Amino acid sequence: MFALLALSILGYLALNTNKAIMTENERVSRGEFGVTGLAIAQSVAEEAMSKYFDANPETSVPGEIASTSSLTAVASLGKGVTEKYRNGTNDFNDFDDFNNLFLVYKSSHPSDTATTTGSSWETIVPNLERKYFVKCTVNYVKVNAGVPIMDSVSTTPTWHKRMLIKVINPQPPASKPTPDDTLWYPIIMSYWN
Repeated sequence: MFALLALSILGYLALNTNKAIMTENERVSRGEFGVTGLAIAQSVAEEAMSKYFDANPETSVPGEIASTSSLTAVASLGKGVTEKYRNGTNDFNDFDDFNNLFLVYKSSHPSDTATTTGSSWETIVPNLERKYFVKCTVNYVKVNAGVPIMDSVSTTPTWHKRMLIKVINPQPPASKPTPDDTLWYPIIMSYWN
């Protein structure tokens, strides 16, 4: 009788310990995704911010824009025909070239070596624990009293462009594939003339 009670208590303790360990491992995994995902997003943001605000071919000198009518049209936001991400002489030259960019940061695990369909650029990062997808969208944003409104997309060119960098964990834990597996990182680049 006591042996049965002792075995029951031991089984209960073992199950709860396993559950606690699995929960803690999932927390660590999510924390690692958040920290690394944020670092990747900041890196992409810094790279985009180092480019011209606009390099519309109709503008004679990139960086010298007199009117919003000289800016790239909303429907044309994105890379030029000959531009390619990190391609030396044909690299991106302005902020909106990042529109619809799809980057893949891979670990050195053998399961991550396959090419991802639709990606613009892929790289293997040493010591990375998992694969990360990065998708960028660029829009003009509306302005209220001279201040850009982060979540209000404009249908006409303005002096403010927003990039929404979305970092995705394409391999979330099977136990909880939740929205926590996506990190959203918005930035605004403005041109002050």
